Amino acid sequence: MCLVYLVSDMSGCGRADCFTPAFAECAAESGAGAIIVSGSDTSELQRIASTYQIHIHADEICCSLVPCHDRVIDEFTSVLGMPVFRISVEGGVVSDVGVIRGSPCGASWWVASQLPGTPVADAPAKARLLAGQYLCRALRGTRCGIHRSAEIHKKAVEAALADGYAEPYLSRTTLWKSVASKLMLMNSLFLSACYP
Repeated sequence: MCLVYLVSDMSGCGRADCFTPAFAECAAESGAGAIIVSGSDTSELQRIASTYQIHIHADEICCSLVPCHDRVIDEFTSVLGMPVFRISVEGGVVSDVGVIRGSPCGASWWVASQLPGTPVADAPAKARLLAGQYLCRALRGTRCGIHRSAEIHKKAVEAALADGYAEPYLSRTTLWKSVASKLMLMNSLFLSACYP
């Protein structure tokens, strides 16, 4: 059972959700176990979910994804979704940041790479700034999208600093090898099912 991760595309029709329902329906017909849509939930997606009895999670940003008691989506959110950091502090300064779970676009790893050397008091605000400037596909120019993503990263840093989170974390290389191989497999299954 595979997961299909759809990133809405503005090309062609000028609307973010233009092709999403068609791709979601193709994935559902092909036996996908669940679908994550980076974009708005629509009545068409709700119809597809009901017709094919499949879990479709739609949100304008994917760094808000958390486990939802769906086996397929929970496997994805074990490494990708709402960020969780492990932060080490020495002398009031961030000395190391590890990503336990990071945003699918990579913003969490960017934030983690830039925080060492930052005074603890400044780390949450810096995380917000860095996530807001990251080249993510989230909507910009409004108080949603990228601004919401930036706030999520800020709160994740605050939580890590408050909790002294020390759970072992996956190295970036190990994580991406695991995720990349699963995403490549899902992509090839989806493409072969939709375009035989």
